[in-house]
Amino acid sequence: MKRMNSLRQFFRIKPPTWVAFNLVLTVATRCHASTDIAQFGGTVFLGGDWDWLPGIDGEGVKSRCEQGLDRLASHGVSRVQFAVTFFWDDIGPLNPPEGFDFSCKNADLGSYYCYNRFNATKVSHWCFHRPPFDQMPLDARSVGCAEVTNDEIDSFKYHVGSCIQKAVEMGFEDLEVNVRVDDGKSLEGWRNTLLFSPTQEYGQFSYETAILNTIADILVESVQSSDDVQLAFTLQGEMGATIFFFADEWMDVMDRIRDGIDSQRSEDAPPVKIGIHQNNAKLCGCFQVGFEGPHDEYIAMLDDMDTSLMDFESIRQLYASADYLGISAYIPMKSATFDLCDFEGLLERTDIELSYFNLSLKEITGPFDTRLHYSEFGVGGGSSNSGKTPAVTATQAARYPYYGIHGKHTCENDPFRMCECDAMGICPTENPVREYRRSYFDQFSTYLSQGGCRYHNIEVVYVWGTGSWDVLGVYPPDRSWEDPVVIETIRQHNLNATRQTVSPLE
Repeated sequence: MKRMNSLRQFFRIKPPTWVAFNLVLTVATRCHASTDIAQFGGTVFLGGDWDWLPGIDGEGVKSRCEQGLDRLASHGVSRVQFAVTFFWDDIGPLNPPEGFDFSCKNADLGSYYCYNRFNATKVSHWCFHRPPFDQMPLDARSVGCAEVTNDEIDSFKYHVGSCIQKAVEMGFEDLEVNVRVDDGKSLEGWRNTLLFSPTQEYGQFSYETAILNTIADILVESVQSSDDVQLAFTLQGEMGATIFFFADEWMDVMDRIRDGIDSQRSEDAPPVKIGIHQNNAKLCGCFQVGFEGPHDEYIAMLDDMDTSLMDFESIRQLYASADYLGISAYIPMKSATFDLCDFEGLLERTDIELSYFNLSLKEITGPFDTRLHYSEFGVGGGSSNSGKTPAVTATQAARYPYYGIHGKHTCENDPFRMCECDAMGICPTENPVREYRRSYFDQFSTYLSQGGCRYHNIEVVYVWGTGSWDVLGVYPPDRSWEDPVVIETIRQHNLNATRQTVSPLE
C-alpha cells in the first residue's frame, strides 16, 4: 500500500501534541516486531563527469561508476548508494569584513563566507560541472562554475542513467541516490551552511527542477524493466540549513518527488523511499559553525541560538514525513577499547541537539516508522582535518574517524600500511591503526546483528567510498586503501543478515 502523502493528512486532521505523539510512540514500541538485520552497503561516488564517462582510465575502459559496481558485486554487497555531487555558484560575500581575503587561502572552519556560507551569500545558480579542485588555479576560483544547460542535463541523464541501469541488470536489490552540492568556486564552502529554497529559481532553474527532477527521471527510466528493485532517494545530502529554514517547501517537494516516481512504476513495484540527510553535528548549519571543542560545550551554547525564523512544527512534520533519515555516521570513540553500546554515542548526541528543535530520534523513528540510514560510515585513519596527516595510534583513529587522507595513495601516507600486506590481508607486522579499523568493523557487525542497544531502527549502513575511508576499494583507479580482512567481515555479515531476523528488546 502506498504511503499516505508524507503523513501530512494526519497532522491536518489532528494537530500533533507531545501527549498524542508519545501515546502513538508507546503503542508502536510495544508492537515492534522482529526486523531484518541491517546490511552493509557500498557507495559509488560520482564527483564529476570523470566518474560517469567511459574511457577516463584508458581507451575502452568502463566508467568509474561501472567499475565501482563491479567491485561491490564481487564483495557480496547488494545495496548501493550513488553519492552524486552537483555544485552551487553564489554571488560572493554579502558583507565582507575589512581586509577580507577573497582567495580564502588562510581560512579556517570559522571563517566568514569561506567555510561558513550561512547568511553570508546568496545562490546564483546550479552547476553540473566544475573543474577538479587540483586543476583550478586559486585566482580563478572566484569565477565559479557555469550554470547547467539543458544539453548538460540530457548528457547527465544518459551517462549516469546507463550506470544505474547497469546496477539493475547486475541484480543489486536496493538502489539509493544521495544528492548533494559542493562549492562551485572551490573555496571550501560547507554545504551544510548553505541557505536556499528548493523551489526558488536561481538563474534558470530551481534545485528541484535542475537536480531532483533529473534524478527522479533517471530512477524511473532505470527500473522500467524490474518491479523488484527498491528505490531510495536522499534529497539533500548533509545540507541542514535549507531544511531547517524551508521545511514546509521541502515537504511539498518530497510529496511531488514521491508521487512522480511511484505514479510511473508498476503497482507491483515497492514504493520509493524518500529521505533527508543531516550532518552528525551542527544540524542546522546555522550556529557556531567554526566551533571545534568538546560536544558538551557546543550543546551548552545552544541556548543562545536564534531560532525565531524557524517553524518548529514544519520541521517536525518534515522529519516525520521522511521514510528514512540519513546520518553521516563517523562514530568517534574515546579510546580504542569500547563497549558495543558505545556505537550509539553519536545517536545520543544527535538526540540531544535535536531536542533544541523540539525533536527526538525515538519519536521520529517510532510512530511513523522512519528508519535510519547511515549514509556515510567508516574509519579514515587521519589525525587532523588537513587530509594529509595519518594517525599513528589506535586512539587517534578512534577519536577522529571523520578525518582521513585525501589524494593519491602512497605507502607513506597510508595510516593502515596496507602496502605491507598480501592479497589476503596478512601482514608481517602489526599496525595499531589497521587493527583498530578491523576491530571496529567486526564489532559494528556484532552490534547490528544484535539489533542495537537503545536504538533499533538502522536499515542500512553505507561504507564511504573515497580516500582512506574506501575500505572496500570501490573508487578507481587506485584501490590501495582496501582491506581484504574488513571486506570478508562485511561479506560474512551480509550473508548472515539475509538468513536471520532480530527481535530487539527495549
